[in-house]
Amino acid sequence: MVSIIIPLYNAEKFIKTTVDSCCTQTYQDIEIYVIDDCSTDSSIEIVKKLQRQDSRIKILKNEKNLGVIKTSNVGLQACSGKYAMVLGNDDVLEPEHIECMVKIMEQDDYSFLYCSSIYINEAGEKIGQSDTKDISQNLQLLLRRNVVNACGLLMNVNKLREVGWYPEYLGFRNYGEWYLWIKLCNVGKVGYVPQIKSNYRIHSNNLTKTLDRRENLKNVKRYNLACMKLAANTIKLNIGKKVMEQIYRFWYTIKMNIRFCLTLK
Repeated sequence: MVSIIIPLYNAEKFIKTTVDSCCTQTYQDIEIYVIDDCSTDSSIEIVKKLQRQDSRIKILKNEKNLGVIKTSNVGLQACSGKYAMVLGNDDVLEPEHIECMVKIMEQDDYSFLYCSSIYINEAGEKIGQSDTKDISQNLQLLLRRNVVNACGLLMNVNKLREVGWYPEYLGFRNYGEWYLWIKLCNVGKVGYVPQIKSNYRIHSNNLTKTLDRRENLKNVKRYNLACMKLAANTIKLNIGKKVMEQIYRFWYTIKMNIRFCLTLK
């Protein structure tokens, strides 16, 4: 079974399309956990209507707004699947997406498989494609930034359990994917499947669009440094490369401090 986890917050414009794309998968052995993170619009009512048509849809509700990381873990820790996917509440899967990913996952001891994405706008029109990197043969690509596309990514639940799920303990409401990918790389193989593409929706409320805001810069700096340090400590590097990464983190800290000061003007 594959468990699809959808953290839901104020996505009334897109959630029906997202859930429908899950329900119409050619791979039918799925469950869909929609976790309402205290939405204030009609999102959850839309999901309830869909649930009456498909019993594979399960609804959970947070008592208070927890953010993406904790909400994702709520769904993952409740799910029954051998594999799991955390899908954005505005993203869309092609009908054969899960079937193709599961066939590959079954072939080896993978922690996770990921793909590239087609960018779509609010109307669902194609507007571009992700520049996704293949880290399967070069984990050092994770040393300085997150190059793994999360949309459509399939994870081994036992491996997730082994590394402790998304890292709530870091204290970030909405950041944790990069850190999790690094940890998963240490307990199993990672695979990149370029021929499979998910649909990632671009709009004004995307979480990634908030990263450059002044109020988020300090958290972004702390999170990125935590990921860089974890990567440098767990990915096999020679002494020279380790020193270079220490220098890079020092330079990155100075750069982000300057950037924060400039936003105060």
